[in-house]
Amino acid sequence: MKIDYKLLQLLALVFTMGTINAPTASADEVDEKSEKKAERKARQHKRALKHFDADGDGQLNNEEKIELKKKRKEKRMKVLETFDDNGDGKIDEDERGDVKEWRKEQKEERREKRKERKERSQD
Repeated sequence: MKIDYKLLQLLALVFTMGTINAPTASADEVDEKSEKKAERKARQHKRALKHFDADGDGQLNNEEKIELKKKRKEKRMKVLETFDDNGDGKIDEDERGDVKEWRKEQKEERREKRKERKERSQD
């Protein structure tokens, strides 16, 4: 078997150039992403406590955690049943766009409801 060294060198050069010019995240971008992720997790934790902390102790005990997991699974199944058009049991790339749009609509509806409640409480 004859190896074409010129082709091998060319491939190595292309690979090297691709990795050198690949975009990388700056430290500020990484910090900002980490900060946003931490804020999102804190909001999720606060919501979980609000809805599932039945005894009001500020922590989720085992029964409350089970209830939370059960509710999350029900929600995932609802999304899957609604948006899994091809029936493969997964949300693929084409279906993901529909899910994102639905979530935006849900978020906007919740925002409107909060706004209405706030306006009513100020009256």
